[in-house]
Amino acid sequence: MSNGVRAIAAGLLAACALVGFAAAFGLAATAGAEPGQTTTTTTTPPPTQPPPTEPVEPPPPPQPAPIAFGVVVGGVEVGGLLP
Repeated sequence: MSNGVRAIAAGLLAACALVGFAAAFGLAATAGAEPGQTTTTTTTPPPTQPPPTEPVEPPPPPQPAPIAFGVVVGGVEVGGLLP
C-alpha cells in the first residue's frame, strides 16, 4: 500500500471521529430538553429522623422452653427440665 493511500485512510478516519464526537455532544446537549427550555437538576439530601427523646427499653430476654416430656438422654429422663 502506498503512502498516499495510507494518508487518505488516516484522514478519513480522523474526519469520521470528529464528526462522531460533534454529533454525540450535540445530542447530549439537547437530550430531554424542550425547545426554549433549560433543564436544571437539583438533589436534596434524604430526610433524617430525629433521635428518640425517650429512653427505649430493650425487650426482655427470651425464656428458655422446657424439654419435651418423654425425652431420655443416656438412660436418664430429662423431659420437663430446662436446658
